Amino acid sequence: MAKLNTVTGGTATFLKEFATLLCPVDKQPTRHTQQRVLAHWPKSRTARWQILVKCEKCRLVHLWKTNEIPEGSQLYQVRVHAQGGLIPELGKELPTLEEEFMVLAKSRQGAYLQSQFSSTIPTGGQLTETYIDGEVERDARF
Repeated sequence: MAKLNTVTGGTATFLKEFATLLCPVDKQPTRHTQQRVLAHWPKSRTARWQILVKCEKCRLVHLWKTNEIPEGSQLYQVRVHAQGGLIPELGKELPTLEEEFMVLAKSRQGAYLQSQFSSTIPTGGQLTETYIDGEVERDARF
């Protein structure tokens, strides 16, 4: 069964294998990492989960439709909020940005780490807060 592994080394953090799937290019079994959950239909018979995954071999991001998720994983709702404001030194106004998506993880901290890789907000110095299931989550490593 596929597993979500998180590896940390120094200040760099990266996600390891989420699932072993066929590479979309050469059709060989390859490690894939999770990007985000696009849809979840609990009563569907064909594909309950639609998950955006990234092939570690060809680096292509594609949709994985499945009925089974990695054992021990649960669905978390993530909201990333980047607070806008003025940078006086530059005289530059930063916009307030917000993004909401779902991820699969084994814990709230795992969901927080996954959200750091899944977010597509182009922040430029804003104070950013991550909410997991409606509550502010901080990185437990620091």
